[in-house]
Amino acid sequence: MTLFLSSMIVIMVALVATLSYFSRQQKRTPTTDRLISAIGIVDQPLSPTGSVLVQGELWIARSSSGEEFTSGSEVKVECYQDGILWVGRF
Repeated sequence: MTLFLSSMIVIMVALVATLSYFSRQQKRTPTTDRLISAIGIVDQPLSPTGSVLVQGELWIARSSSGEEFTSGSEVKVECYQDGILWVGRF
């Protein structure tokens, strides 16, 4: 009986760990469609490359016009390419 309960507990823990792992993986996969036209806040100054906080996630970003943006500036996502958000004036 004890062996049966121990086995069931191990199986349940493994199942929860597996589900937790896969749910986190799905959240990390960017859906680029939702990023286009989103508004972000500059974290590290864009001159022309820095970082931007968009929808609760920090992204490497680049100014599409070459314009410099200071920390705290609002920018609009224009496109996503090769892991970089291209942003412009909001």
